[in-house]
Amino acid sequence: MQSEKYMHNLPLHTITSTILLYLDKASPNYSEELANAIRYDDLNPEIIYNNDKQPISNVAEITENRQIIIYENFIAFLWCLSYAVVTFYHEERTSLDLEDNHRLQDAFSILDYGQSLKEKWNHWPVDAPNPKNSGNEYVEEANVLTIFAMSYILAHEIGHHQLGHELTTIALDIEEARNEEFSADKYAFDVLIGGYIDGYEAKNNSINVGVILGLGSILFLEKSWEAEGLHPDIDARLTKILQNIQDV
Repeated sequence: MQSEKYMHNLPLHTITSTILLYLDKASPNYSEELANAIRYDDLNPEIIYNNDKQPISNVAEITENRQIIIYENFIAFLWCLSYAVVTFYHEERTSLDLEDNHRLQDAFSILDYGQSLKEKWNHWPVDAPNPKNSGNEYVEEANVLTIFAMSYILAHEIGHHQLGHELTTIALDIEEARNEEFSADKYAFDVLIGGYIDGYEAKNNSINVGVILGLGSILFLEKSWEAEGLHPDIDARLTKILQNIQDV
């Protein structure tokens, strides 16, 4: 997959470029599969980067013209969530006293910013952690998780194409459409776990967490966990993914 040079309004340059590089090599032979989909099955090789200064309205999508679109505001939210998860995981081992723990304060602050993007677009807070803060180990871990999570989301959209799903917005059969979401989830999961390395537990665990964050992040954006329209219950989708991880 490829992109024109993206114009960023938020500090996500490193993230967006690495996502596409990783996706091409997410698992053995996946680059070849994508090349064949582009060459023979009309998958558009260019991924559009929507950087509109608007509240989050979408995660990612594949259009009827088989064009994938990703959204800067959602990637920003996903990074904020990833940073908070990394910080809570590490700091739980030391102190959860918010008054004395500046890292926890930063994590809550950046998570609040990420969630605020659901209501209104805002510039990244000055002096807050961001993906460009090299040397901060939590930032580096959050970058990795965001790359895995977005790769999962993109593979999910590609899965709709590869599995021959209906890409129009007209729902011919709601139950069938919801089953297609489950199958696209499984397709994306299989792509990501193809990158497992025997004996490299740290990377494999990061892939698992990235997959869970990629799907679980939708929970923070939905008004309800119940099935709506063409999409099944989010908790049902997460349950299936967790079962897939246990079965590996």
